[in-house]
Amino acid sequence: MRHKMLLIICVIAAFVGSAMADPVWVTTLQDPHQDSWTIDGEVEELSTAPHNREMQLISATDQPWSGEHPCPVDYDSALQLPDILVMITNQTNRFFKDLYYVGDVHDDGSFETTFTNYDELVADITPYHNNNAPGLAFKIDAVGANQPLVFESMTPDQVFEPGETWHFVIQQYSNMFGLPASALGSVGPTPWGAVAQASMMDTVSSGSIITPEPTTLCLLALSGVAILRRKK
Repeated sequence: MRHKMLLIICVIAAFVGSAMADPVWVTTLQDPHQDSWTIDGEVEELSTAPHNREMQLISATDQPWSGEHPCPVDYDSALQLPDILVMITNQTNRFFKDLYYVGDVHDDGSFETTFTNYDELVADITPYHNNNAPGLAFKIDAVGANQPLVFESMTPDQVFEPGETWHFVIQQYSNMFGLPASALGSVGPTPWGAVAQASMMDTVSSGSIITPEPTTLCLLALSGVAILRRKK
């Protein structure tokens, strides 16, 4: 009976998280430059903007990075652009798993934000967004050929916990408008988020962090299952 109740909580959590969040719909152009993955359908945009504060708010800063590259240096351009360390903190009460960074795109379809440690291309296909040119994207993790995630302030499990700070590296970062890599404040027309070309010319956005999974209560439910098993 307890297991059934926990399962019900998990299902409700997934439904409520999806219903309350600002949705964005994306698709991946499968053309791997480093690591191969696909993210398609409804996602959430984690943002420094004060919209939907309880659900998706993060803070972000950045600084130059002089450590190891996330991926092989032979992917670097000849322009000698800087590597940037981005520091984000989860200011919600939710756990997030599988985070992706997507650079913004200019209104002519060219890349507004460029970097060399990209994996795939991700486009915003949200209804009523007519601008859907794809942006460069990578998964924020520490596995595979491209490993931008270099620090987790809490459990090193690649789950973005409430109050946790992550550090990740954008290799040879550049933005055509001179915006910093920590400009993660895009907001689309209510109630939509905005990714890639949909957030073009936004002075608070050089890129977006998106995630497919609302997991707060679900993770708590799974923890409850584990506790019950141990007690038995």
